[in-house]
Amino acid sequence: MKQFLLVILFSVLTPVLGQKNKLTKAEKDSIESIQANTTYKDSIVFDSGDHLVGKIKQLDRSILKVKTKYSKSDFQIKWLRVKEIYSDRNYSIFLESGQEVFGRIEMDPDDKKFAYVVQENGLKRPIVFREIIFIKRIDKKFWDRLKANIDAGYTLTRANNQHQISVQAGVTYFGRKMKAGMSTNIVRTIQDSVDNIKRTEGALDLQVYMPLDFFYFFQNSLLSNTEQLIKLRNGMSTGFGYSYVNTNRMNGYLALGATWNNETFTNDTVNRNSIEGYIGFRYEIFNLGDLNIETYVNTMPSFTDLGRVRVDLKAYVRYKFPFDMYLGASFTMNYDNRPTQDASPIDYVLQTSIGWSW
Repeated sequence: MKQFLLVILFSVLTPVLGQKNKLTKAEKDSIESIQANTTYKDSIVFDSGDHLVGKIKQLDRSILKVKTKYSKSDFQIKWLRVKEIYSDRNYSIFLESGQEVFGRIEMDPDDKKFAYVVQENGLKRPIVFREIIFIKRIDKKFWDRLKANIDAGYTLTRANNQHQISVQAGVTYFGRKMKAGMSTNIVRTIQDSVDNIKRTEGALDLQVYMPLDFFYFFQNSLLSNTEQLIKLRNGMSTGFGYSYVNTNRMNGYLALGATWNNETFTNDTVNRNSIEGYIGFRYEIFNLGDLNIETYVNTMPSFTDLGRVRVDLKAYVRYKFPFDMYLGASFTMNYDNRPTQDASPIDYVLQTSIGWSW
């Protein structure tokens, strides 16, 4: 009798438990019905079995952004919660291996751990679904390929009636085989009985993706800094880099190249021109709940002024809020072991700000 009851119980539970591995016909019909009556054709299935219909915009730093007709702001979904996606749109897709592929994503009907990237020529490339680390919709519109941010901060200190204002902004364009961006960081400190402190940074960046996690880079950086008596420092750097880690939790790269550095000063020092080496390091971790941490360290040993070494360090911490807002803190340092006469060898600034990205 016990064996008979166990057989009946097993036969009842088996189809119920099996529903976790794939959608039922009713669920598929429901999704298709919703898709047919809306301009948003993409479907996301969660590990809980729930699904959302919308328009997939981007996967970046382990966050999938989806636009829906139900909300003016995009849904931001943790990638580890996503089990399946269905879309007939073409995307630029980066994998943990560093490879970039183009096409639409099609889930493996037999095993949802795997998927196919259906390329424009019809060929299907098999991939491991969880190894997708970046998705960007391929649009014809220029504006749809942009990502931007802006943040601002203000500090008032009673001593010397000190006011500090800071603004940071950046924009990045994502192409099929490259990305290009520009950024700026402006700091002004005003206080009684002391000269105003001014610091302005700007940069233009280009990265061209190559096979096997390698890339070519070009950067033009500008700096004006009253603490180090720099009227204008113009540095052009170029070389090659390698992404040593690229996952849904972190990414980082090492870069080697050369820099041409031109400097003018606010004192009587003659202008400087030098050729330098370039050693770049970047590390970012972004799957810490709503917290992102990003660090850059660039070291430039001079070839034409032997013994001179410059180091630029930048660190960012951002805590994300709804509506693409974030609370940020950043630390920037510039070191020069041979500064101009009467200038400090080191300058740094700590900023706190509120920002918005889109």
